[in-house]
Amino acid sequence: MGTDFLPAKEAEFYAWVVTFFGYLIVNLQRFGIAESVIAPLVSLRDDFQTKYAAALAPATRTKAGILAKNNAIAALKAALRAFIREYLTYNHLVSDEDRDNLGLHIHKTRHTPRPVPLTYPLFTVDSATIRVLGIDFRDAGSEGRAKPFGVHGAEIKWGFSETPVVNPDDLPHSAFDTRTPFKLEFKGEERGRMVWFCLRWENMRGEKGPWSEIVSAIVP
Repeated sequence: MGTDFLPAKEAEFYAWVVTFFGYLIVNLQRFGIAESVIAPLVSLRDDFQTKYAAALAPATRTKAGILAKNNAIAALKAALRAFIREYLTYNHLVSDEDRDNLGLHIHKTRHTPRPVPLTYPLFTVDSATIRVLGIDFRDAGSEGRAKPFGVHGAEIKWGFSETPVVNPDDLPHSAFDTRTPFKLEFKGEERGRMVWFCLRWENMRGEKGPWSEIVSAIVP
């Protein structure tokens, strides 16, 4: 996906931002994106809209206000490009119709095929924070922290059980994360319960690799 989808004219960019965020927020859960991921983006949007309005109004249109507006536009555009590249471009949950509704270009070019994942994530569970378990994952086939080629993210299966779980199908809850660590928050009454986890890679076409081992942790 190219980077020319953001309108150059400020008024057109403002209208694009309204359309983009309106559609994104409504469909965020369907796209598999956590609200915490777009929180910084929303803050930049609000800052841009406030400073854009101030720079247009005769009573508040000053050199300092115009400079602040220009800086807000630059910051928002940079964040948008990074977010779209990371979370939308290769997200199989985002259809071409979604991209059109988001105001993104749809390119019908031929890409290098994304292979089905052959490895699984290795992971550790961090219990340093009360009522939070952090899942830090990396590829079992690599010494580094990069995901395998063509992988979009990791599916995390989890569930409570006081006895060992040997089958991923017995874990009733599922989540998806594109970057490590994944953080799972629990209720106060769930402290002390045993939780079991396993992970597998998923590529950009939604094809899944093998499951990791099933590991347990105690809710802190």
